Amino acid sequence: MSDNLDIWLWLTLVMKPNNAKLGLILKSCNYDAARAGKIIRDGGNFAFDKNEKSRANAIRIGTVREYKNFCSKSGITIISYDSEDYPKLLKQIENPPPVLFALGNAKGLNDMPILTGVGTRNISEYGTAIINLIAKPLAESGVIIASSTSEGADEAFHNAAVFAGGRSIAFPGCGVLETHPSGSEPLKKNIIDNGGAVISELFPDTKASLSYFKRRDAILAGIGSATLVAEAGEKSGSLITAEYAKKLARKVFCALPNGLDTSGFEGNIMLARAGASVAFDSTDIAEELGVALKNSPVKKTDYQGKIASNAAQNVDPTPKTVENAPPAAEKKLPVMTEELLGKYDETKQLVIRSLLDRPRSNEMVMNATGLPADAVFVTLMDLECAGVIALNREGYYYIPDMKYKK
Repeated sequence: MSDNLDIWLWLTLVMKPNNAKLGLILKSCNYDAARAGKIIRDGGNFAFDKNEKSRANAIRIGTVREYKNFCSKSGITIISYDSEDYPKLLKQIENPPPVLFALGNAKGLNDMPILTGVGTRNISEYGTAIINLIAKPLAESGVIIASSTSEGADEAFHNAAVFAGGRSIAFPGCGVLETHPSGSEPLKKNIIDNGGAVISELFPDTKASLSYFKRRDAILAGIGSATLVAEAGEKSGSLITAEYAKKLARKVFCALPNGLDTSGFEGNIMLARAGASVAFDSTDIAEELGVALKNSPVKKTDYQGKIASNAAQNVDPTPKTVENAPPAAEKKLPVMTEELLGKYDETKQLVIRSLLDRPRSNEMVMNATGLPADAVFVTLMDLECAGVIALNREGYYYIPDMKYKK
């Protein structure tokens, strides 16, 4: 190999991303890429399967350079573990990625603190206002905002950073050349056009997989100096990210519900009771990150009840509507969907049938099916990854092949 990047990329091409075995090898040789490569070529004390052995023999420097050329032509930057651009905090997670693939500007991620922001897909007006209130002053003061490319809270975090003239970085559950969820391409473009980046450890053309999301959550927790949970229900996936952050001894912040109405904020209350810090405004997080705010934030006394109106000057918190959702469907089950239903278990059939008369949000599917929150979440994600259903930018699931009447 001619340089370290070639070696790091060779390791990834041979062993594939998110390979725990490669993580053990690298750890055993103190993340010396050349030594790890020798272990893989020679066999060492590790049990390699036939595919790994085959790739180790077949992949040569020419193959590596061809892949580098493909990435370069696609506008992708490859960041190796030993690069100065590799996020130092990310090295603290279990099995840190040997390389990262980035679209956009991924430089300077070690120059300023990074705040990981997470929350529900079905973000409320109040939850959106919380994000605007807290994230905007931090972003305009230099804090980099990190989140996924999901609708709702994660998208709101990116929008707040962009609106403030700051940077954000997005970690999708797929490769950077893929788009998940469907419809998030404009968000990716907005992030990149405003100095941010879309980053993934997966090969650029890797499609989203439900099994990878927890790993992505671990990366999000690992890259952040602190994590803010804006709005989360009792079974929210945001709590997974918070738990990873806690294990890494990173500060976890949570927002408070609006007055006595705690619906949708059950997860936040659980976090607060478990010792998470309450973020009343941006000053609480700025103090933890050691950042001096450029402008005075909204006062803490304005946090509850008036938060939406106070944040309106930052980003418009207009509630999401379903005007872009497909029109209501006829009750009759299309032939194609009948054929589809026979391939799935009873839970998936219940979820699919709940989407026949109209697009529904996560919570609406729960109410229509009577299924518990965790079962609905997993089933929706599974069906979405399989392409059976889709999620529009308003946060409503629908069946793409349904013949909806106007």
